[in-house]
Amino acid sequence: MKKWSVNLPVPMDGTCNFRDLGGYPANGGTIKKGCFYRSDALHRLSEDDLSWMEEKKITYVLDLRSRSEVEQAPDRIRENFTYYSIPMSDRMNDSQEALSIPERLSDLYITILNTHQEEIKEVMERIAERNGEPVVFHCAVGKDRTGVIAMLLLRLAGVSEEVVAADYSVSAENMKSIFEEQRKIF
Repeated sequence: MKKWSVNLPVPMDGTCNFRDLGGYPANGGTIKKGCFYRSDALHRLSEDDLSWMEEKKITYVLDLRSRSEVEQAPDRIRENFTYYSIPMSDRMNDSQEALSIPERLSDLYITILNTHQEEIKEVMERIAERNGEPVVFHCAVGKDRTGVIAMLLLRLAGVSEEVVAADYSVSAENMKSIFEEQRKIF
């Protein structure tokens, strides 16, 4: 019998897919809540959102978006936040590579893993240096690039494939309004 449930998004004004990765079963224990967060872009955060993030000490941001995505919609964060841009093109938003978009999502994820090994290594090192202190990592919609990082992080922690897949599936529902906004921007 299943003794866990997927984490729903944190109710925020400026994001649709900001989720805690804590609480999932892993190797006989549970992933600690309040340490690892995944999200869509943070450019629409309200003052209330920023205050909530400060209250929860989520002030360490890893932005996986491409340089052009960051230029078009920079994260809205406070001066006391630590911000790292670690660009990982998702090929969906790079018009020069639009013709090479894989037919299946699994191929896209393999492409991300193969072409962004250095970036993935840097993300994992930045997360590790936090020693359990809160960190949020995000891309534009919090699904593909963010999903790959979340999958790696959860699997390394001993979370089952079933739980990882269930966590990933939550993004699809949360993305509807994000895709609408992306159509306007790009």
